[in-house]
Amino acid sequence: MGDAAAERGRDGDRQGFSVRIAPRYCDAQGMVHASRYYELFEDAFLAWLEHACGGYLALQATGGDLVIVENGCTYRHPARQNDTVTIEVDPVWASRSSFCVAFRVRRDQIKLADGRSTYVFVRNGASAPIPALLDPALADAKAQSSCRPRREGQAG
Repeated sequence: MGDAAAERGRDGDRQGFSVRIAPRYCDAQGMVHASRYYELFEDAFLAWLEHACGGYLALQATGGDLVIVENGCTYRHPARQNDTVTIEVDPVWASRSSFCVAFRVRRDQIKLADGRSTYVFVRNGASAPIPALLDPALADAKAQSSCRPRREGQAG
């Protein structure tokens, strides 16, 4: 992820991936620019996908692709250049062809940002059922009724 390899950890059912904040993510004040959090989210998602189903190429080998249809981020505290942050990836909702992932960015115990992305699986230009290879990783999310992130400490 970013300029550092992902370190995989567990926090309940959430996967956590750590990265050192490189200068390219930062503004002139040495803080991560608001637009760069989406890059961190995508890098963490790709690392999660590697763990969940063997990676992006394995997913594409099923004949389709994922498209982001919605993103959001709430900023709480700044991440700074050279900080090591953990980005938790938590699938929180899934349907037949789409799913939502919540992201939590932390430095130690300080929550820096919360994000979410909704993905739709597409094949031949139209939404299609999510491939079965993602079923184990999305099992808990399929039981949820909305794209709202689970609260701290809430079981998956």
